[in-house]
Amino acid sequence: WRYIMRGFGLDGKFFKGLTKAGDFLILGLITVIFCIPVITIGASLTAAFYAGMKLVKDEENYVFKDFWKTNFVQGLLVELIMGVIGLLLFFDIRACAYWAFSSGSMAGTIFMYAIAGCALVWAGVLLYSFAVLSRYDDKALRILKNSLILCVHHLPQTIVMMIATYGLMIFSYQYFTA
Repeated sequence: WRYIMRGFGLDGKFFKGLTKAGDFLILGLITVIFCIPVITIGASLTAAFYAGMKLVKDEENYVFKDFWKTNFVQGLLVELIMGVIGLLLFFDIRACAYWAFSSGSMAGTIFMYAIAGCALVWAGVLLYSFAVLSRYDDKALRILKNSLILCVHHLPQTIVMMIATYGLMIFSYQYFTA
């Protein structure tokens, strides 16, 4: 009986678990607040990954303090690079789709599918880039190169992550927006 009650004490596993869950809720709230200005999404995600890893490894001091320890400028730079690449891919796909469907060009169709493949690789690299940036302090292009290597090296996991992440985003957009 004493052994069971010891687990429910203030220093027991139950309250430690509740404290950790509360810390993750605070981290999620901070991340959402700092993602509201769209330009800071990259920096906010990088900080969230950094603070989340500290929480998982039981190295955290305070969630808010760990959130501020990351390099926000580097996160903004990676976000800017990935945003420009994403916009270029979007406009290329639209131009090739117009070329393929308006004139019935086979070359336009081939280019459209090739660019769509590049966009899938871009989406995979985007999943890894902020997590890699939170772990390693390196130049932006090297972060993106390492993210590409991780994306290709762990292809089955990347596909599952892409289905889960982007599928949830599409589902949320379709069913929870007006």
